[in-house]
Amino acid sequence: MTGRTDGPSLRLITAGAPRPGQVWPCLDDRQRAWLTQAVEQTRHTPERIEAVFPAVGRRCGRAPLRRPDRLGLVHGTIDDAARLELLLALPVPVSASVLIGLYRHGDTGERRAVLRALPWLELTPAKCSMLAGAVVADALRTNDPRLVAAALGPAARLIGDDLWHDGVVKTFYLDIPLAAVADLEQRADLELARKVLHLVHERVAAGRDAPVHVHRILDLFPKLMPSPALLIELEAADPRRRAAAHRVVFPVEHGR
Repeated sequence: MTGRTDGPSLRLITAGAPRPGQVWPCLDDRQRAWLTQAVEQTRHTPERIEAVFPAVGRRCGRAPLRRPDRLGLVHGTIDDAARLELLLALPVPVSASVLIGLYRHGDTGERRAVLRALPWLELTPAKCSMLAGAVVADALRTNDPRLVAAALGPAARLIGDDLWHDGVVKTFYLDIPLAAVADLEQRADLELARKVLHLVHERVAAGRDAPVHVHRILDLFPKLMPSPALLIELEAADPRRRAAAHRVVFPVEHGR
């Protein structure tokens, strides 16, 4: 564990995590009544969460909390926010084994909700360590953009830099907006930039465009660009490679 992995530090960055109370204005009367009852049941009988947690999507809806965020990759979904209310009703401190159980036995929506709720739960450093491997690292090993995006929100403060680097690079393969990555500018380092540049080199060498948003990371380390390999690609015999290199070396000319 690093200095980023204590429970309270998760709350420093909350982009990508639905906030407590955020769901209620999104619900109609019937949905609100059901969730109110489910929260009360969970508060008085914590074991009830195993029954009500899976029903949230059907009862409260799965729409994104913000409409431009079509899949809820950046800001989360209504069911994420509703499940947060259930998790907040659990006894404090929240049991890591309960969270891991809900994650392991849940569908994608349930797993995503556990990830997005972590910033708001009272967790000891020991529990953070357990959740880092059993939940956050597990989500980053998948190729599901909904799970990867949720794991790269504030929950990513539980994991070390190497795994975080790999997760950020994966966003380019899965078309996840970098806006889903919490604390990107503060945490990005030279090693991440080099991994992103390696991805750019692979794409250009194949005559394919580099992902549009790579410059958000590469621009933080201007000495890396343009790399010698990209300058060579500007003179490549293959016109597709030349064009791809030109678009990444001179992004402004191409409206990027």
